[in-house]
Amino acid sequence: MLNPANPNNAFKQGAAKAPRLRGKAIAADTGNTGIISTDMGSNLTMNHDDYVIYPGNPAGSNPQWLPGFMYQWKDTSTLQARSGRWVRLEFPTETNRENAAKYIEGTSKTTEGAPAALYSRAQIESLVASSIFADLVGAVDIELIEGVLNGKARQGSIRSSNFVSPVDPQGREPAGFRFKWDGILEAVRAIFKDIRITGDSHFEGDIVSGQIHSSNNRIGQDLPPKTFSSSENARDVHRYWGRGENTYQTATLGSFPISGTWGGRPVSNIVLRTYRASVGMNIYTQFIIEVTLTDTVPATVITNYYIDASGYRNTLGVNFGIEQISGAILRLFNVPSPSGQENINALPLGQVYRLGTQLHVRI
Repeated sequence: MLNPANPNNAFKQGAAKAPRLRGKAIAADTGNTGIISTDMGSNLTMNHDDYVIYPGNPAGSNPQWLPGFMYQWKDTSTLQARSGRWVRLEFPTETNRENAAKYIEGTSKTTEGAPAALYSRAQIESLVASSIFADLVGAVDIELIEGVLNGKARQGSIRSSNFVSPVDPQGREPAGFRFKWDGILEAVRAIFKDIRITGDSHFEGDIVSGQIHSSNNRIGQDLPPKTFSSSENARDVHRYWGRGENTYQTATLGSFPISGTWGGRPVSNIVLRTYRASVGMNIYTQFIIEVTLTDTVPATVITNYYIDASGYRNTLGVNFGIEQISGAILRLFNVPSPSGQENINALPLGQVYRLGTQLHVRI
């Protein structure tokens, strides 16, 4: 039908017809006659709000008719003459979702019976993508970036509207997700089931799996390697950690996992303590170190101390080498502690078990 809002429409005949797709336009109606040939018939007279899809070439010097767009007829006829004009329907946007259905319908009409890979750039890039966007507007953005045609994948991504990358150069709080054309998925959180990882993986945070907790958070202090001679003392060791001052207090200053040797024996930990000591009428600070040796079961703890007073200036007595004093945490939960060789032999091969403060593997 023609414009039903115009009571003087002399061209209105028969019952009103709802606006509908009239097919794939064969040629552009650059003269705005409202009569156009499509794959559904020749010289079809358009009713008000009927629409077509134009898959052809740009209509000469007339920029109104562009390939891949939908065009809708707006009738303005009067008693004296038929008139109207074609209006190009824009691709679906947040404020214009109703065009999505028309473009999906038009894409179906355009590609009907066509061989694979003959879809036009407009349909692939804009019709389908914009239609998806219209359904998910406010939640998901589809970003299309200029790429290569002729069968090769185009660059782009699907992302949430609140997406902020976990490696954001501005240091903003990560949010949302993005799935890029190159297969990279960035998300703040994800829940998967039955994942298979076929390549190398890099984890920057903690990993919790069953009885294992592995953390990349550093513990201890990053200090250079150091070897104390046998003539040095416990206060020298305290000074290495930035301690060693007279506090005249009893306190534990810290426990530090280390890699090193005590007189050639392997060391796994050192504890620094101070003690308020009285020698005669004088008050001193006693500097204490407790070194854990791991070549015995259970581990052996060697205690050495130094007081800045005559008769109490003990030396280490052996060379004490520190290779590394910082590391990461690996926790094993519910590790069995069998007693006796018979119970150890009863463990399955590969079982981790504890004897005192040491972990062992059943082999």
